[in-house]
Amino acid sequence: MSASLALPDVTLRRAAYAAGLRQPPHAHDRANVTVVLAGSLVETACGAERAARRGSVVYKPAGERHADVFGPAGAETLQIVLAPGRDVPRYDWRDGGLAGAVGLALEAALAIGDDAGRLDAEGLVEALLGRGAERDPAGPAPRWLEAVVEHLHAHRDRALHAADLEHVAPVHPVHLARVFRRHRGCSIGEYLRRLRLDRAAESLAEGEAASLARIAMEAGFADQAHFTRAFRAHAGVPPGRFRRLVNRRRSRCALQRG
Repeated sequence: MSASLALPDVTLRRAAYAAGLRQPPHAHDRANVTVVLAGSLVETACGAERAARRGSVVYKPAGERHADVFGPAGAETLQIVLAPGRDVPRYDWRDGGLAGAVGLALEAALAIGDDAGRLDAEGLVEALLGRGAERDPAGPAPRWLEAVVEHLHAHRDRALHAADLEHVAPVHPVHLARVFRRHRGCSIGEYLRRLRLDRAAESLAEGEAASLARIAMEAGFADQAHFTRAFRAHAGVPPGRFRRLVNRRRSRCALQRG
């Protein structure tokens, strides 16, 4: 892709950083989402230090101060710069999962350079921005809520029922459902479905040769058509297109290394 590309309400910028480069504390006047395409870096923000790698996605509100130190191989990033007046809810960090896979697919869509690739890019951008807004910072969460979230992550590949959470959250199921929605912005079932779609995206991005029907079944969908609709709403493009984009990027990177 070119160094910069304008899409509706956002500008995409690809950047390369030298090995060992240090950026002192600074802030941007526009909110942005940064996808790490290659290399590594360590970022300090909000009083914490985090290490980013390929597939890491960082959400920064406008004016968020941060400092960066780039790794021994430098780094390549894709930055999604939002138009003035558009923001992300909070500083947030995602390592891999759907956000990382969507970011890498976005870079591949832009490299195609035609109208179809641009349309794919627009859908992928909106999926990434939606991921940045999915958690509602509605005051401090009870301690047991994190235990519920960890349980959902640990058991996303098997059937779960309300009774499975009784030993994790010592509260009435109705209260659990209300608190979960208030802090996570969705129902428990919707969150579990997102986790399964994340796993499906990882399978597609890792180049697994499983059929879409099998991936749909492992993600808890009754049929491939339902899976395709849900995945497109979740990731911005249908699963078959998503896999082709990621494979295209993988092939191009292999040629560059050769």
